[in-house]
Amino acid sequence: MDEEHGKTTEDEGSLVGALFRQGAGIVRGEVDLVKAEISRALRHVAIAVVLAIFAAVLGLTAMNFGASLAVQTLVARGWDAAQATGMVAAAMGLAALACLLAGALLLRSIGFNTRRDRRRGRRR
Repeated sequence: MDEEHGKTTEDEGSLVGALFRQGAGIVRGEVDLVKAEISRALRHVAIAVVLAIFAAVLGLTAMNFGASLAVQTLVARGWDAAQATGMVAAAMGLAALACLLAGALLLRSIGFNTRRDRRRGRRR
């Protein structure tokens, strides 16, 4: 009987050990999966940032050509070159200001304006 009880305890210890090993293996597998998902997400973010920068450079280049064409067109219609350049620069400046204001309003609409909250004594 004593021998049988010792064997049962040994079997239980062996089962508990196997259970812990399997649990540790599952946790390790889940951690590896999360690491792989984070790595993939970071790669996608990096690619998206590079594409956004490339798009911005292409957009600025296109705006430069467009501004040049606008100045040439105004000069061809009899405008002074300096006046045409000033007018196109002012129009592009107003467009940039409109984009800046739209971005500020968008950020404000999602509650990103923390300076105003501090002045009124509110905390987030």
